[in-house]
Amino acid sequence: MLCFILTFLFSSMCFANTYTFTGSGSWASSGNWQGGIIPPVDVPNTDTIIINGTGACNFDNPYDDSYMMVDGIFIIYTGKTLNLNSGNIRITVGVLIVDGTLNLYTDGMDYDNGTVNIAGTVNVNAEDGLYSYNNSGSVNVYSTGTIHVNGFEIFVRGACNIASGGLIEINSGGTYWGYLGMITNNGTIINGSGCTFLMGYANSLTNNGVFTNNGNFEKEGGTVTGAGMFNGSGTMAFDFINPVGATFSPGNSPGCTSIDGDFVNNGNLDIELANGSACTNYDQVQVLNGHNATIGGTINITFPSGVPATTTFTIVTVTGAGSITDNSPTINWPTGYSGTGSVVGQSYQVSFGLLPVELVRFKAALTETNKVALGWVTASETNNAAFQIERSTDSKNWENIGTVLGNGTSQVQHDYSFTDNSPHYHINYYRLKQEDFNGQYTYSNIVNIVTENTNGNAGFLPNPTSGSIRLYIESTATGSGSLKLYDVTGKIVQEITIQQEGIQQYHELALDLPSGIYFSILAIDGQEWKQRLIVE
Repeated sequence: MLCFILTFLFSSMCFANTYTFTGSGSWASSGNWQGGIIPPVDVPNTDTIIINGTGACNFDNPYDDSYMMVDGIFIIYTGKTLNLNSGNIRITVGVLIVDGTLNLYTDGMDYDNGTVNIAGTVNVNAEDGLYSYNNSGSVNVYSTGTIHVNGFEIFVRGACNIASGGLIEINSGGTYWGYLGMITNNGTIINGSGCTFLMGYANSLTNNGVFTNNGNFEKEGGTVTGAGMFNGSGTMAFDFINPVGATFSPGNSPGCTSIDGDFVNNGNLDIELANGSACTNYDQVQVLNGHNATIGGTINITFPSGVPATTTFTIVTVTGAGSITDNSPTINWPTGYSGTGSVVGQSYQVSFGLLPVELVRFKAALTETNKVALGWVTASETNNAAFQIERSTDSKNWENIGTVLGNGTSQVQHDYSFTDNSPHYHINYYRLKQEDFNGQYTYSNIVNIVTENTNGNAGFLPNPTSGSIRLYIESTATGSGSLKLYDVTGKIVQEITIQQEGIQQYHELALDLPSGIYFSILAIDGQEWKQRLIVE
């Protein structure tokens, strides 16, 4: 008999049990469990509980107010539902897998060193609904997973990982309380109006997804990093630094965000502008209680309701003794508009205007006869009087070579052209100086092209040289010209007058140059030749 009892005990300790809910209704009804076996109040790590009923499973305090302790695996299958109506289940060191729906009421579901994996839906409808009392259990919200905290509290003591597509939503005055570990958001966090998202001691957030804060976002410790987006119309009650690569979009198309701490923008600040008032019609960042703002990074402006009649907007304000530092942000305006940003008192303002000309393209091409054909296209024009065409050989010193009249004010495409019949030999730079009727002007981008000399040849004989040297010219160009010699710094070291009288001519030169490398420009009768000279 003793041998039989020992064998039975050993078998009970070594073999895993699986408890499967297959019916509908009460957890406490044995008829709802496969084989009529209800899970015990303490489930060892060898055992598994599966919710796979024909209807919802209702957990109504079946263990006489005791905690049900689960060290093993607890699974809610896809399409299945578990309602914790009263009583409590504690995942001590086990794993809770929610592929279906878990509705938490009264005491709810606790986890200590356990793990909660959510690919389905968890609805927290109870105080302490999803709670980690001790140690550092973790919560993983997968791409199809959702946690809705409906007016109550979720307490995550360890890591919380939200995959792309995953969602944690705090509703109806609910609270998310993180304590230790890292919150990694690659999906979406929504902190609703009147709700609280609290990062407690040593709790940090890496936000590479979207964090929408319409309530109160508090931080007692840790850091906020990541390249995701923060938006919403709530309050961020800490020093907020928008990191490089991240995006801060105040409001909810549009709206205001309040920051009860210092604000530093190093990333993207997305601002929507429209006629009307801040928070209702256009975005604004409001820095409260004497804190400071530093505006750097990039400001991206959009006009969601069309071009506003108002052209100056206050997009950042500070109160009390707070100040604003202009850290030279890049401001991107909608196509066809330009503007500036500046600190005015305790506000940062942006102002914009319509670009006089919306230039689509500007190109240069060499013709078969060695002329330069310039062409440009405008999509719209405002008070455009004319284009002055300017040319340069060094992109620094410019000369006007012609004028093309503009089309005043127009919202249709116009094509323009101009031909430079006498370009310089070798490289030519071109730009457009667009002039308004009121005398104001703007410059286009610079284009360049290399021409060929079709009027003969010129060069030094010999080259390199260590003594006497001759300049050989074979060209139809005649008359008085000049030969300029430059050192490697661009300084003119010698200038010689050249008189060319025939098609082919040699000129004996008396050079007074030390050994080195020089560059020459020969100009006669509107033609140029450039060549390098080596003196040994």
